[in-house]
Formats: sequence, C-alpha cells, structure tokens
Amino acid sequence: QDQAVTAVYSEQDYASLYAHLQHDLNRWNLFAGLRLNHWQTRQKLLDGANQQVAADLIGISGITPEKTVSAPTWSLGAQYKLSPKQHVSLNLSHTYRNPDLMERYAFGSSIGGGLALEAEQGHHAELMWKYLDQTWGVQASAFYSDFDQYIWTKTIRQLTNRQGLEQCIALKLCDPATGNYNN
Repeated sequence: QDQAVTAVYSEQDYASLYAHLQHDLNRWNLFAGLRLNHWQTRQKLLDGANQQVAADLIGISGITPEKTVSAPTWSLGAQYKLSPKQHVSLNLSHTYRNPDLMERYAFGSSIGGGLALEAEQGHHAELMWKYLDQTWGVQASAFYSDFDQYIWTKTIRQLTNRQGLEQCIALKLCDPATGNYNN
C-alpha cells in the first residue's frame, strides 16, 4: 500500500509595468504602449507531504520546479479625425499570456500542459470607425488576430472521458502542451 502523501500548493505571482505615450498632431492622434510582464509559478509541498516521492512525480501529484517568465507586450496606433464627430483609427498590438495554474497543472477533471506548455502569443490588427456626439455613440471595427501559440486547455476543463484522454496521452496521440487533443 502506498502511504505517501504528496499534496502540493500551487501559486503564481504576476507583476507588470505599463507605459503609454500619446501625441496629438492636428487631425492625427498617435499612440504607443509598452507593458513589461513578469510571472513566477511554483508549487510547494503541504505539511506532512513526502518530499522524496513528490520530487519524482509531475504535475498536481508531485512538485514541479519554479518557472519564471518575463516578456514584453506592445501596442501602436494612429487615429485620424475625419470631422469633429468622426474618427478612423488603426491599432496594432502583440500579446503574450503565460498559462494560468489551471492550464499548466490542472485540477479535478482536467489535465494541464505541464511546464512544457508554452505561453500564448498573438499579433493583432484593428481598423475602427467612431461617431460620437452629445446623444449618439456608434462604433464599427474589423479585427484580425494571428496566434503563434494558442492555449486550448480551457476547452477541456470539463472532461467527459478522462480515461480516454489519459490513454490518448499515453499512446502519444494527444499532447496537452501543444494543444493537440486528436479530436
């Protein structure tokens, strides 16, 4: 009988610095933003846990090494004043999102991507038209996103066939770290 207790406590800290610059040039309004992001993810053993066994396990049953990630995100934009009430703008941005604890380690009825799970990254563009007066506000936009990496684990948080997914991973047909769940 295995009497080893390997209960862990998972935590993630996030801090960021953000700077935004805006410059008005007659009919043009130019703006740029930069955010420096920093994440620290770690697991700690709870009192009474078996450190030796936990060190050999991965994920929520054991303890994984601390992971520290720092990454910038940015945005650029320009707005043109067609009239005092109408504006057209173009916005470009790059996003970076570190996996949350659920996506990385998973709990209950889901399986996470572990330390190999890469951060979500994307490039975005938006073309927008605005009309604003004292009684009306109308806005229309076209938005495009291109993700280099997209985290899919949110779609499997409520598994209906956990054993099937575990077998799929064991057979190397599914890989939570890359979002490949083989339908």
